[in-house]
Order: sequence, then structure tokens, then C-alpha cells
Amino acid sequence: RTGIRQRHVSHDRESLAGFATEAAQQALAMAGVAATDVDMIILATSSAEDLFGTACQIQAQLGATKAVAFDLTAACSGFVFGVVTAAQFLRSGVYRNVLVIGADLLSRWVDWNDRNTCVLFGDGAGAVLMQATEDTDRLLGFEIRSDGSQNCCLNLAFKPELRELIPGVILTQGKYQYITMNGKEVYRFAINRVPDAIDKVIHQAKAKSQKKTGNEYEVTYELGGKTETIKADKILVTVGRRPNGDQPTLKNLGIQIDERGFVKVDAQRRTNVKNVFAIGDLCGQPMLAHKASHEGVMVAEIIKGSPRAFDVKTIPAVVFTDPEIASAGMLESEAIAKGYKNLKIAKFPFGA
Repeated sequence: RTGIRQRHVSHDRESLAGFATEAAQQALAMAGVAATDVDMIILATSSAEDLFGTACQIQAQLGATKAVAFDLTAACSGFVFGVVTAAQFLRSGVYRNVLVIGADLLSRWVDWNDRNTCVLFGDGAGAVLMQATEDTDRLLGFEIRSDGSQNCCLNLAFKPELRELIPGVILTQGKYQYITMNGKEVYRFAINRVPDAIDKVIHQAKAKSQKKTGNEYEVTYELGGKTETIKADKILVTVGRRPNGDQPTLKNLGIQIDERGFVKVDAQRRTNVKNVFAIGDLCGQPMLAHKASHEGVMVAEIIKGSPRAFDVKTIPAVVFTDPEIASAGMLESEAIAKGYKNLKIAKFPFGA
């Protein structure tokens, strides 16, 4: 139901600085820029290995001797904040080459017994070299916001413990806890606020047209009332995984689509149109191949006359760790809430 196809979990001997350095080296190689020519390194992370900063470790490992380096923390939005921050230094003319890295080892901070969070977070790193140009500004627009009133919905919080240093002098020491999240509120925030931010970015810079000449693409866009043109080897359009529900065939049949573009179906995968069924990604989460296969078999049996119904809890979900972890069915708390008794519960360490 998360839409995450796979995740990666780091080995116990790997480090955040090592992950990030490797990504940075690949970015510099692709750009053809030497580490000694980098002016600034911005590390966007929420899992720094040193509270004084991890970016300087990366600077040393890269050999970027003249680069100023610092960490930036903005959770899931960290890389976007890093790119926008880098752009300001480039636009002002202070720096020419800025390396932006997004890296996290969040598996260290996940409670693997909490299925509300353990299925969402993993480890990885990515990097991009941003460079000042003499002609067109390629960062066409951005919209970043913060809402501190929602802070309690997603936390990797410090838990203080009181310690009496000397009689009458009490201070707090402690350690960070596992990630906690109110998934429903985070989801509600995303679907309510993100579309508005996207609209504002599109308003700032609107692509008008694109054409291909030989091996080169030419994109015309409008920014601030001016029409500009840029040339590139490739055009990357990121749309994620979303249903293609806006099809003439579905409209002509009168099949109902929900607000997200998914076909509306009941537990037997029947649509609102008699004798028309729908299966697979077009019906909604989980968007998995084996789920679609299961639906296909089920629908065939229903057409044959068998009393079948789809239950999402029977579809296995897999966390691609090493070793892999698969799950199906209800949570322990869900089973108890439904009145199941004599539950057998087994636990084992993740490293088993």
C-alpha cells in the first residue's frame, strides 16, 4: 500500500559518510569536475553520525580541500532544501560549483517491531553537482514551506534523562529514540498541501513546448513573463506510479473513477458497469504484480460461479533486506481488536 517497490538496508560495516562520498564521487565523475574545484558541499541528512556534522568527513574523503561543508536537516524534503540553498549561493556569484548530497541510514533508527514505520524507511545516498552558468538559469522555480504545528506527526526525538551533576545541579542527558510517525496525518498533510505547492511552482515556470533535433532536445518555457529556451541531451519527466484512469475507453463505458484516478470496484472487483471487472494497478493499492495475478484468478472463478472476494491482507508484502522479510495477514493488535483468542506470538532478532 505504500507504493515502495523495494528498499535497501546498509551492511553493519557501512557508514553514512562512506555512502555519501561514493555518491558524490560518481556525480563528480559524470560532471567531469575535480573534487578540488568544488566550492561547497551540502549534506541533506536526518541521520548524521556526528551531531557536529558529517559533511566535513565527506569533504576530507573526497579531497575537496577548498570546499566549505555543512549538514542540512529537513527530513524527507532535505534534498530539495539543499538544491534550493545551493542555488542561492550560485545565483549570488559567491560560488561556482556546489555539491548537494542527500543521504540517510534510517534503518538504524527504525523500530523493526513497528510496522507503521519499518516498511517505509531504508538507506541510500544520491548526489548532484550544481554549477553556475553564464546564460540561462536552469532552476526554473521552487516552492518550499514548513508547518511547525505538524511536528508531532513525524519524529526521531531525543529522550532526556535527568542526572544530578552535584547536589542541587540537575541537567538532562539521554539518547535518541526510534522513529515515530502518525501515518494518517502525514498522508493527509501531503495530499492537502503538496498539490498547492506544485501549482505555485508550475505558475513560476511553465514549459511551453519541446522538440528534438538530431540527438538534442530543445525546451521552451516561460518564466517571469519571459520566454526562454534551453537545450539538453535528455529530458527527465518524473510522474511516479499513478493510474491511467483518464482513458476514453473507460469514459465511453461509463466506468466510475475515484478522485485519484483509480477504477472503483467492490470486493469482487466488479465495476459499476454490469459484467465489467477490473484488476491490477488500476484498482489501487497494493500495486504489485502478484496481487494482480491473484485478482485475475479470483475474477475468473467468480465468472465461473464461485463465491470469492478479495482480501488485501492475504497478499504477501516483502521487505527486501538481507535476509528478506515477508508478511501477510493482520497485526497482533488488529487480531486482538477483532476478538481472536489464543494467539501464538513468536519473536526473533532481525540479525538471526
